[in-house]
Amino acid sequence: MTTDPQSFLRETFPGLFNKGIELLQSRAASGDEQAKRILEDITGVTGAAAVQIDDASPVYLSTQQGRMVSGDAPEGDMDIKLVLVAAPSSGPASSRALTDPGMWRG
Repeated sequence: MTTDPQSFLRETFPGLFNKGIELLQSRAASGDEQAKRILEDITGVTGAAAVQIDDASPVYLSTQQGRMVSGDAPEGDMDIKLVLVAAPSSGPASSRALTDPGMWRG
């Protein structure tokens, strides 16, 4: 596993998310009612998150039908539902994302 934030967001995090979904699917298929409920909740989520760390370009994490992919833009015309801008090199997370029109699609 990498400690580079960009690699983690682009490769590791979506991979971990998707492996978790596979595990839930396996448990749900074997009759685990809690896994079925959780899987139903997660697979019902469609949307993207934009994550920007320091001055790097944002990484978009798009989730649909229980699968997550990363990219330089949201998957298709998916709505961005969460924006996180973090500047660990200069202190706590910034609220700049709330006022930066470049982070939101019109």
